[in-house]
Amino acid sequence: MNIPEAMNQNSAGRLLAILSLFRNGHAVSDQLIPVFGGESDSVFKKNQSALKALFLLHTLYQEFLEDMRNAEISVQQREVLLRGLINLPQSIYPDGVNTGFRAVPDAEMALLEVCATVIHQEAPLQKSDIDKIRESVASLRNFIDDAEISSSLRTVLLDLIRITEDAISRYNIYGARGLRNAYKSMLSEAIVVYSASKSSGTSEAPKEKTVWVSINNHLDTINRIATTLMKYKPLLEWSAALLFNLPPPQPTIEHGKND
Repeated sequence: MNIPEAMNQNSAGRLLAILSLFRNGHAVSDQLIPVFGGESDSVFKKNQSALKALFLLHTLYQEFLEDMRNAEISVQQREVLLRGLINLPQSIYPDGVNTGFRAVPDAEMALLEVCATVIHQEAPLQKSDIDKIRESVASLRNFIDDAEISSSLRTVLLDLIRITEDAISRYNIYGARGLRNAYKSMLSEAIVVYSASKSSGTSEAPKEKTVWVSINNHLDTINRIATTLMKYKPLLEWSAALLFNLPPPQPTIEHGKND
């Protein structure tokens, strides 16, 4: 994904970095697909990819608005900044994927830059964090081809891997919040399948138990990294261990003073 590193680690900085790539008058689809990814070998796939990209852009814009509402600034400052960006939706929501893109004027880009200074800053995702996540994914992959686990559990492993890899690939768009949302999604999915397997008695099988320990450790890894970047306490810390009736995972990431 060819997005330059955002000048600030928050939604305003990422929105600024993405919008700075687009040029006035060029077709929306031609500019969105190289940035967000997608197929363009047919008109249908090109339009579909552009629509998906617009949805991602919309999501980031909504996160920016939410962050501005929560920014620790006065009501007057917030109103002045957002009033200056009143025409920004014209770029976020174009008339169609084949219409010309409305490039964001320099004045609005400057206001976005100011917004990026008042919204909470995330710590950057370090290579060591990515390595921890990929090691955890590799652990999950080790179980996928094992004939001793159920098909439903194999499906969960595949979904956890897919969600994790998508969160990493879209980190430049959604940042630590994307990792946090991935954690929530994976935890929800895992709980549903675990409840079903526990009812059938398969969750207590030796191999199944080993897989659930690995899943729990993976969820804990994602949760701790995301919350360390956001400088908050881990969401539902050790909740997965309690729900899956497993021993809590050992901490692998040190939290700073502000955690």
